[in-house]
Amino acid sequence: MENENESLMHFEKLGGLRSKRYRPDLKRNVYSIYFRHAPIRDKDLRPIRLLKSIIDAVVLDHTLITDLSLSFLSQLETLESLELSGTSVSDKGLVYLEQMHSLECLYLDSTEVTQSGVERLSKCLPKCEIVSDFD
Repeated sequence: MENENESLMHFEKLGGLRSKRYRPDLKRNVYSIYFRHAPIRDKDLRPIRLLKSIIDAVVLDHTLITDLSLSFLSQLETLESLELSGTSVSDKGLVYLEQMHSLECLYLDSTEVTQSGVERLSKCLPKCEIVSDFD
């Protein structure tokens, strides 16, 4: 996949493309990606990096993603909400999220993330509400 339209079609075929809506502040349509309890793996998310300015929410609860997927997700400039509960992401992957200042809400409960990882990320993203096992 080499462009935005092909990437959108990829996620639509997987059944995860949701909520097309116009955002006046961005002056364009944005989308949500939704895979909850789905057999989605890192390779399935690779094309998301081509959608860097049109995705504002991603739900990946209880999928098969790892820290590698966070490297793809970190390229989403307009991402405000990210749900990773029940995945195998760890502190190692959180490094990719440290510069995602657009994030407002992040769900990390039931992951391999430690309390120190959450605390470090909270310092990098002070405006982001982080839901974890350590609240």
